[in-house]
Amino acid sequence: MFELKLVNALDKVLPHREPIPLVTTAAEVKLKALQTQTTSVQLAFKTSNLNELATFNFESEKVSFSTYKVGLVPVQNPAPLHPDDAYLLTTPGLMPDPLYPLGEFQAAGSVTLKAGHTGWNSIWIDLVAPPGKHLINFSVSAPYQQNRSTARTASKEAPPVYETQLELEVLETQLPAAQIVNTQWFHADSLANYYEVEVWSEAHWQVIDAQFASAAKMGVNCLLMPLWTPPLDTAVGTYRTTVQLLEISEAAGEYSFDFTRAEKWLELMRRHGIKQVEVPHLFTQWGAAATPRFLITDATGKQTYRFGWEEPASSPEYRKFLTQLIPAVRSFFSAELGEENTWYHISDEPTKEQLNAYQKAKTQVFDLLAGTQIIDALSEPELLAAVEKPVVATDAVDKFRKVQVEPEWVYNCVAQATSVANRFMAQRGTRHREIGFQLYKGKAKGFLHWAFNFYNSQYSLGSVDPYQDTAAGGGFISGDAFVVYPGKNGEVVESLRHRLLRAAIDDLALCQLVEKRYGRETVLKAIDPQGTIDYNCGYRNSVEIDEARAALLELLSGSERP
Repeated sequence: MFELKLVNALDKVLPHREPIPLVTTAAEVKLKALQTQTTSVQLAFKTSNLNELATFNFESEKVSFSTYKVGLVPVQNPAPLHPDDAYLLTTPGLMPDPLYPLGEFQAAGSVTLKAGHTGWNSIWIDLVAPPGKHLINFSVSAPYQQNRSTARTASKEAPPVYETQLELEVLETQLPAAQIVNTQWFHADSLANYYEVEVWSEAHWQVIDAQFASAAKMGVNCLLMPLWTPPLDTAVGTYRTTVQLLEISEAAGEYSFDFTRAEKWLELMRRHGIKQVEVPHLFTQWGAAATPRFLITDATGKQTYRFGWEEPASSPEYRKFLTQLIPAVRSFFSAELGEENTWYHISDEPTKEQLNAYQKAKTQVFDLLAGTQIIDALSEPELLAAVEKPVVATDAVDKFRKVQVEPEWVYNCVAQATSVANRFMAQRGTRHREIGFQLYKGKAKGFLHWAFNFYNSQYSLGSVDPYQDTAAGGGFISGDAFVVYPGKNGEVVESLRHRLLRAAIDDLALCQLVEKRYGRETVLKAIDPQGTIDYNCGYRNSVEIDEARAALLELLSGSERP
């Protein structure tokens, strides 16, 4: 027995659950996209014979196909203690996530594989096509069958066990880039640790370059840049692997700064169209009590570590160092990117109990950063006066609105686990995708996530294999710590969450495009006819998201007018 279904990219295919067939607003199965936009679907399949090899055929005259086998990974922490209805698993199990490349082809092609596990498997298919209507044919045949003792080849003329068609209409209109700062914290130390390569070796640079390309593909346009090792997610008194781009020398109290490696980092970013950076935090996390650690070469050529957990944030010696460091950094970024594309931090997520420490740390650097863009994550509106530009947790937005502040920047992480969009592996795909429409309605100017590729355990006490440990050693909900996997030979294995987060940014760009033509009220009427969409209220299922997007595309196609 061989079963197959065409499935919406938003509906995750779990081994033990009957997949939801692809449904569109039309009687026939149709999808619509803008020019330059990638559209994704899935083929779900199940066989009673795990030794059976099936051949999947894809055909359409002008369509480009990229195909991937969706792998399963363990989710040790699938959900919070009191989950909402967004979670497909609430106890440890397996979830689909990594996308293993099968093949890319133009117009026609096929891939042959067998099920990777019992129950439902899936193939992820990315489609790109020129403007026009394209009929896509999918068929599956099972020409080979094996058992333990014999092997036989069936007739190659055997009829397909499954055939279906999908119409893809691509409009003439091109999808522009979304107008938002979409930033991710990039963890270069995780890459060096996982691949066991020397920091800033050629092998290290190669994998960094590959992951930059993947970040850009996800719609990321800003990255945390380790001019010094970011003082983030590190247990007090311990240190992460040093990844300091800046080469710093000191003689008789005077510091000099070599930006050669930083220039290479920016060159690779630009190669992939990423043009903004976050500068690492100038003080430690969880209270701004201490300073980052810097590797500095003295007059004799000896390298030693300076500052760090033992150096208080209010240190006069650190202030003296900053009076030379920050002007050099500002001058570098002003010339390379422009200060409008550079974002600085004091310390991450201060609390009311840490307000005094945060303010003291800010005093150390505020005059040196005058005229720059300073952002810090914040969940408590009582600290608004202290933080220059707060990046507000999506589940804390309402608290800020109560004091008449509509956050311009928002973020989510492990704490935003119910009622709001996130990227946890066990969540429905709609929870990943809906953030695009929410960012539009909230008029967000920036969106931040802390972990594009964090392959450390919580507090960076060690490294993990993300294929085996998706919860950072148990400290986070599975999927919070990374959205791509480190592949063989430095290649990147992307995830279905990666694709859905890119689609969310495309949704935001689509809203902004329609607004330019027809106004904001027309967009809101299309995506939120009931007026209920907000950071804490999304879409119930994939059909609702598809209908919202279809309404916008109908406006652009000219078939409807507001």
